[in-house]
Amino acid sequence: MKTVVTWIFAGGEIQEDFVADYAKENQADQIVAVDGGLAVVDCLGLCPTYIVGDFDTVSSELLKKYQLEKQVVVRKFQPKKDLTDGEIAVEVALELGSTKIVLFGTTGKRLDHLLGNLSLLYLAERDGASCEILDAYNRIRLLRCRQQYWIERGTQFGRYVSFLPFTDKVEGVTLTGFQYPLKDFTMTRFFNPTLGISNEIVEERGGIWFSEGILFCVESRDTVE
Repeated sequence: MKTVVTWIFAGGEIQEDFVADYAKENQADQIVAVDGGLAVVDCLGLCPTYIVGDFDTVSSELLKKYQLEKQVVVRKFQPKKDLTDGEIAVEVALELGSTKIVLFGTTGKRLDHLLGNLSLLYLAERDGASCEILDAYNRIRLLRCRQQYWIERGTQFGRYVSFLPFTDKVEGVTLTGFQYPLKDFTMTRFFNPTLGISNEIVEERGGIWFSEGILFCVESRDTVE
């Protein structure tokens, strides 16, 4: 199956230098700009495929610029709605046949939005698309049970790798190649939920496997080189 990569630019904090460097080494088949995220897309010289939102945080002049572009689809939603602009953007990406979705601008000052955006990872995964939240300091994704995952130490996103349960219980967690290995361990959201935070890969690669549940995998760094 052909990989279809969609980048979504939401209205949270986006480090433009980081995204510019990322865009030099990676390509998107389509770009969805969410409201104020359009300003970053425009500044980076990227061309959006879709622009969605209630448009309360984007300038009317910038929006009009793209409304005049025939190849850009603009979908406006009422401010009073059941879905956030970010969820609408993920649904649009799935409608476009995305198999990989990268979310920018979904972290920042608003913790309520961040918590909601973490659930967008599952929304995408449920429909068969891999999805990750990316900023200058973190890469966040979901891992599914009964699949072997490997993280190469030389290419990992940051020094630290953390695992937290997305489902109430994650059974049979086995970590190899890490400073703090585990074997057939059960993680829960309500008992020692922070046990998996700030692990480090000490061999050439770290392996992750578990038998039931879904895990958050967060690769983090304290500074940007």
